[in-house]
Amino acid sequence: MEHQNVITLNIIKRSGENLIDASDRVRDIVTDLQKTKFPANLKVTLTGDQSSQTRTTLHDLINTIIIGFILVTLLLMFFMGVTNAIFVALSVPLSMFLAFLIMPGIGFSLNMIVLFSFLLALGIVVDDAIVVIENTHRIFNNGKVHIVKAAKIATGEVFLPVLSGTLTTLAPFIPLAFWKGIIGKFMFYLPITLIITLLASLVVAYIINPVFAVQFMKPHPDEASQEYLKKRKKGLKRSTIIILAFALLFYASKSFGIGNFMMMMLLLVYINRFFLHKVTKKFQEVTWPKVQGGYKRLITWCLSLRKRRIYSLLIIFFPFIRRIVKRFARFLLVNRHRLYVKYFLYPVGKRMVRIKTSRPVWLLIGTVGLFFFTFWLMSVRSPKVVFFPSGEPNFCYVYINMPIGTTTEYTDSITRIVEDRVYKIVGEKNDIVESIISNVGVGATDPNGGDRGVLPNKGKVTVAFVEFSKRHGLSTSAYLEKIRSAMKGIPGAEITVDKEANGPPTDKPINIEISGDDFTQLSLASKGLKRYLDSLQIPGVEELKSDLQLNTPEVVVDINRERANREGISTGQIGNEIRDAIYGKEVSKFKDPNDEYPIQLRYQEDQRNNIDALMNLKITYRDMAMNGAIRQVPLSSVATVHYANTFGGIRRKNQKRLVTVYSNILTGYNPNEVVAKVKAAAVDFKVPDSVTINLTGEQEQQKETGTFLGYAGLVALMLIVLILVLQFNSISKPIIILTEIFFSIIGVLLGFSIFKMDMSIVMTGIGIVALAGIVVRNGILLIEFTELMRAQGYGVKDAVIEAGRTRMTPVLLTATATILGLVPLAVGMNIDFVTLFTELNPHIWFGGDSVAFWGPLSWTIIFGLGFATFLTLILVPVMYLLSEKLKARIKKQPLAVTESKIPLVE
Repeated sequence: MEHQNVITLNIIKRSGENLIDASDRVRDIVTDLQKTKFPANLKVTLTGDQSSQTRTTLHDLINTIIIGFILVTLLLMFFMGVTNAIFVALSVPLSMFLAFLIMPGIGFSLNMIVLFSFLLALGIVVDDAIVVIENTHRIFNNGKVHIVKAAKIATGEVFLPVLSGTLTTLAPFIPLAFWKGIIGKFMFYLPITLIITLLASLVVAYIINPVFAVQFMKPHPDEASQEYLKKRKKGLKRSTIIILAFALLFYASKSFGIGNFMMMMLLLVYINRFFLHKVTKKFQEVTWPKVQGGYKRLITWCLSLRKRRIYSLLIIFFPFIRRIVKRFARFLLVNRHRLYVKYFLYPVGKRMVRIKTSRPVWLLIGTVGLFFFTFWLMSVRSPKVVFFPSGEPNFCYVYINMPIGTTTEYTDSITRIVEDRVYKIVGEKNDIVESIISNVGVGATDPNGGDRGVLPNKGKVTVAFVEFSKRHGLSTSAYLEKIRSAMKGIPGAEITVDKEANGPPTDKPINIEISGDDFTQLSLASKGLKRYLDSLQIPGVEELKSDLQLNTPEVVVDINRERANREGISTGQIGNEIRDAIYGKEVSKFKDPNDEYPIQLRYQEDQRNNIDALMNLKITYRDMAMNGAIRQVPLSSVATVHYANTFGGIRRKNQKRLVTVYSNILTGYNPNEVVAKVKAAAVDFKVPDSVTINLTGEQEQQKETGTFLGYAGLVALMLIVLILVLQFNSISKPIIILTEIFFSIIGVLLGFSIFKMDMSIVMTGIGIVALAGIVVRNGILLIEFTELMRAQGYGVKDAVIEAGRTRMTPVLLTATATILGLVPLAVGMNIDFVTLFTELNPHIWFGGDSVAFWGPLSWTIIFGLGFATFLTLILVPVMYLLSEKLKARIKKQPLAVTESKIPLVE
């Protein structure tokens, strides 16, 4: 480290223990030792602290939750007012609090996946509260209905749609809880946490929110009256005095952060009093009613027929087409489908076509066309598809593998060469580099490799970068590529440059398994395949390596079985004596109050590393041919020694011997595209019939993950259909909502295609499965209220229009709240709220590890839900009207479209 020899102490956390707490205790112990026991000139440096990344991730996610909570609260303020917005937003911490009470009982800790699950639930848990409070606010109608009665009616009215909406939201996460394999164990916390949190939000919406409404929802007084102005002025003075008193108290106790927070609250009170209150009131009384009126006109237009005259240039200029059309005009009439040609062919002098069409039909056809268009656009834009998303490296590892038998001293000399090259790239003093450490023998193995022991032929150079927020916008990926390029040209050394793995452990992106029974054929096939692929120079392949080791030196002790048998010694006795001499034998245990340690008895180091000394090893045994007499015979009398080379090891898979050829993929290349080229090349390589070649590794896991997510999506759809059929006792309405799910994929594909973002098999797949449950909720609200309107006597069209106008507010609120809750994570917006109040410096930055890992999932839900909101407000009413007309035509019954028994509620 820093070109000096160091002694490294690696500290590994026990499973199940708190990483941050362990790190803090280690730092406290080191600080105490430096003060009390260590010499003054002894330098102790802590490097590679994994808790730093955990702290950063924890810090980012908590701040993102706060930002999302603030954005959701601001949104609700414009629609419901400050009071209603606050106790709707309180459903977030209340739901999380209930989840916190349950999670320790099922063995869950607060890890990164759990934190993101809370962040994902941030915008979803308020949906139930929004529906209940908005419905209560509408029925309450500024005091025209008693608040207790309004809360009861509102909660009962939306009880079933809220329940079914929550259950359909949970449905996609139920199959995800049964995800098997390493990926499944890693993502297991996500569905379980969301299920618990969303069920808790249901309890809050049904029980706590109505109580809040009864206690705090008051009629809006006449703001022009003197009594109201006087009361409000008095309340402002009281709030100012109380907040200032607390602020001064905290300032006096030197709690400047809390004092600044209280002053910020006072500032917000004044902003709300003199600015936000007027803005929100104007929005609620002027702006939003205009938006609702505009939507009502839009949906009325979408549900109506149209008549239009269109000049037919083809009929004018091509007489033969006119004759054909005239002959088959009667077959083109499609009156039964509401899309027909009333007068398809006029006399020659008029030359125009009068077409009477149904806008609902064209809207549905246009949406279907857009659905197929997005797949075409995806094929044209071709966004990069990856298995797991990866961000900027926090660590850069250079693994050095020398031939087996290389001494530690020689490996150290090669490691110093590598270390010097690394320093030339990053520099001696680099602000974004925390440390550069080299290891030889100990702690130098690749964790993704098979070796884990102390090996003198292995070395490692680790470059640790500072936190993302301290890198000043510099890319660490550029350093990774420069280091990778600089490692070429070292004879005899096999060097791999890699970064830390994101997500669960996976195999190499390129992992070719050559299997068979004959190891000689396997050896020849693996060498030939490696040479063949190297000759193709496939772009993106770092360097193909093989785990086949043919030059491993060994010392062979050749036992003369005839002579050993004559002496009365078995080969097992000889083997045990040699093993005990080299590796030792446990003869006792040393115990202390905390642990126990085995005591191993073996030869001294200079004896066990000396072949001549080992050959003079006395084999003690009981000779039964001499009445059990104890005898000692030197090993050299029954065995000889010679040196040879052999295989480093033999791996088997499904009882077949196995050799693996593997490689990383260079930064900037699409792994799927590179692997596809390698696979096509490997297929062309000829091998004996007894040898098989398979591409496994990350691609195999990717295929398994994609298959599971496909099955999970089907199971989720089945559960959603079951819930919808039980609620509506109908088939047509669940089909409408399922169509909304499929069409919501249009938004996902358009978003990723237009912005050309990377699509992650795992994260985007989970996002699409989760999206299926989220988009259903608003469709249920709309259709359920339409059914309620029809039960009250509305015609189909009038019921659809009124339901859309009434449910427009909760639909937009729930969708926008979910989107706003995810936007901070999607864009990587970070604000340090602690330093904001303690130092008056928010340290705002964008990016980080969280956005790189969770960004694809967040954008999937944002794109899909944004387009699904359009589907809910426009296409769901259209499909509902078409389905009702189709059912009436099939049953040959008249359908009341616009006639109503009661006037529309404006």
